[in-house]
Amino acid sequence: MEAVRSAFIAGIAICGLAVFVLSLLPWLTFEARDFDGTIVPPIPIVSESFSGLDISRSRDIEDHAETEAPHEVGWCSCDAAIGDGYFTAALGLLIIASAGIARLGGRPMLGGGAAALAGLAIVTIAGYNAIADWNAIIWTSHPVVTEGTVQVALYALIAVGAIAAFDGSSLWAISRAPEPTDEEAYDYDEDDEPTEGTEAWA
Repeated sequence: MEAVRSAFIAGIAICGLAVFVLSLLPWLTFEARDFDGTIVPPIPIVSESFSGLDISRSRDIEDHAETEAPHEVGWCSCDAAIGDGYFTAALGLLIIASAGIARLGGRPMLGGGAAALAGLAIVTIAGYNAIADWNAIIWTSHPVVTEGTVQVALYALIAVGAIAAFDGSSLWAISRAPEPTDEEAYDYDEDDEPTEGTEAWA
């Protein structure tokens, strides 16, 4: 049982580190496209990638008018001071801390429960960003309306969050089960001893 518990704790720690790294990688790439999905000439070709730290689902093209775009090359209406990646990165650190609580603190139930909840929160945040219909205004020589394409890192974040939730809930579940005491183990061994003599033939 201890080996299984250690494996789950190690998995939780690895998931936490992966969540932190994936939060820093590009989540979306915005490009200018026409109706059939090809890059539009002669409008300036626009292809900008943004990490989770730079974007928030709360900021979209509906929140901005093209006239509001400042004359700064590279400005994007999706920019956010605190992107959704900050929240997932913080949850990744929480998952790592949960593994430490389970291992070093000797509280596997608490650590597993915290990791499970953090993993579910990551799946919710990353999933909400992944299924969204992203659009943004990006300034080149003039405002350009672009469409966003979800990158692999965001999908990977959902998967890792789900694994962290599974490992955490599994650790919590096996830690709830009472460990057999030495007396119970001794009684069990005695019951399993083969009978001898006439009792064996009864």
